[in-house]
Amino acid sequence: MNHRDRSSDDPGAVQPNPMGLQTLRKAVEATPENGVAWSLYGRELAKAGDLDEAETALMRALALAPDRSTVLANLGAVALRKGDPARADALLSDLLDRHPDHADAQYNRGLARLTLGRWAEGFSDYRARWRAWGLERPFPDSPTWMGQPLREGPLLVSTEQGMGDAIHFLRFLPPARQRAGAVLLACRPAMGRLLCGAPGLDGLIPLGIAPPPHAATLPLMDLPGVLGLGPQDGAPVPYLLAETERAVSWAARLETLAPDCEGLRVGIAWRGSPTHGLDRERSIPLSLFAPLARVPGVTLVALHPDVTSEEAALCDSLGILTPDPDPDWRTEAFVGTAGLMAVLDLILSVDTVFAHLAGALGRPVRVLLPRMADWRWGLADKGTPWYPTMTLVRQGPDGLWPPVLVQEERHMARRIERRLKKGNLGP
Repeated sequence: MNHRDRSSDDPGAVQPNPMGLQTLRKAVEATPENGVAWSLYGRELAKAGDLDEAETALMRALALAPDRSTVLANLGAVALRKGDPARADALLSDLLDRHPDHADAQYNRGLARLTLGRWAEGFSDYRARWRAWGLERPFPDSPTWMGQPLREGPLLVSTEQGMGDAIHFLRFLPPARQRAGAVLLACRPAMGRLLCGAPGLDGLIPLGIAPPPHAATLPLMDLPGVLGLGPQDGAPVPYLLAETERAVSWAARLETLAPDCEGLRVGIAWRGSPTHGLDRERSIPLSLFAPLARVPGVTLVALHPDVTSEEAALCDSLGILTPDPDPDWRTEAFVGTAGLMAVLDLILSVDTVFAHLAGALGRPVRVLLPRMADWRWGLADKGTPWYPTMTLVRQGPDGLWPPVLVQEERHMARRIERRLKKGNLGP
């Protein structure tokens, strides 16, 4: 079982199977000494999000199952999701001492070590993700770059996983270029216009076409491991810029939608893609933003360009603006969104691409994180070395969202109060 940090287009995201869970529950009740059944039951419980019961089942399996490696791997993944990366590291290291080629264990240990801020070890293990996912890395017939200077052609770097991951790791292109000599980036065609101005690029090609001649290749998210870098390294923020014409256009449109707004214009993103393996933990029901919408002087603006009719009706009832997106939002992904963000006072987002875009643009952004956040956000800090303009807002140990949104309501009210007293929004 992989602890999935996967993106919105995760090809390996796992979802619980209620029928399978019921069948396995009956199996362990009927044959309580069947270690394999307990192992499978624990795995299915973990997929359903019942981590305490999953751990109990897997510990039972550990005492009974003949295949202890599978059980240890799953226990490590559960420990990671429960917010105990140190225990996950210990369990998975024990397994890898005996089975050094266990891809799931190595990948999950990489996530545990990255969560703990052990960047060199973590990124080294993280390279096992392709084997763990059962996927072939991009451009498998090309030599893998190991950090050496390239004299016979450029380095071909390929984006991977989701759009947020691509935006996040663009920062490592300049040091890659310094080392390799020249860099081409292969990305989704829809991202080309947004990414073409990123520093450290000598060219951009769409994924899916035959690449031009190059000397070596590397997936984008392997760059920090090969280069020996961490969050403080790479291109300084902002390393993406909004197009001036888009920002001017959005400023005029917001003035039309909310004329004479002298308070805070706050862009909100409440959901990620439902195909993300852990989306149920990170996305927030739109209705929970009601307390923020009621703060006098705060105007909420939906950032999602694909607001559903149901969401639009709820936004209308709450007074949340749902402006029409730029017409090219599908073919020129997030170019218009960057322009909108440039004229907002604040962005409030769940852990999805909107958070990374705001951070890379250097815009003030508050990210709402589930109890066990993705590895890149660490365990407890309110700030992050990845993005200096970002504040991390974490769920409490209860794993509930309503208290978090009430906290944000108070934060917005304080900002408005400072504006009234001082004539500005403050830090």
